[in-house]
Amino acid sequence: FKELYMMDYDGKNQRPISGHKSFTMAPDWSPTGECIVYASYFSGHPSIYYIDLGSGAKMTVLEDGKHNFSPSLSPDGRTVALTRSLEGNSEIFTVRRDGGGLQRITTAPRIDTNPSWSPSGREIAFTSDRSGSPQIYVMDRSGGNLRRVTREGSNNDGGAWDPDGTRLVYAHRHKSGNRFDIAI
Repeated sequence: FKELYMMDYDGKNQRPISGHKSFTMAPDWSPTGECIVYASYFSGHPSIYYIDLGSGAKMTVLEDGKHNFSPSLSPDGRTVALTRSLEGNSEIFTVRRDGGGLQRITTAPRIDTNPSWSPSGREIAFTSDRSGSPQIYVMDRSGGNLRRVTREGSNNDGGAWDPDGTRLVYAHRHKSGNRFDIAI
């Protein structure tokens, strides 16, 4: 089993928080720090769950037999962006934290994954190989105004916004070799 744990910044006071006795991964904090959204195989397939850290209560966000993973909680804490596999192709969706209002926001014949909300909640960064190699793209929260933001390197993945929303940090692999760096 793989569970989610919390700990102090110095590695002390480690404590489990998911307790599903399953493979659990990809946690994302709410902006206020009161909850975490994550993916787990608890139901037998990857599904999205939410835990209130104050009460320890766990709630299901999306558990429908599809492959749902890589969740990201919006800045207002009400919407989850996630990766959802449909017939072998991963796309980006949004869903309310209560599980309602599931909406597909990307449509591409290639993989779209790893969504990340901007601090304003108006945009979502994500990784796609629609150009032939994994690159970082940004779109409006509804899927419009799509634009590629990385052009260098053979693999760019895991875009995360800086606090003011003007830059992204991501893993970047150079075109030659297997070395990865952190890029902005």
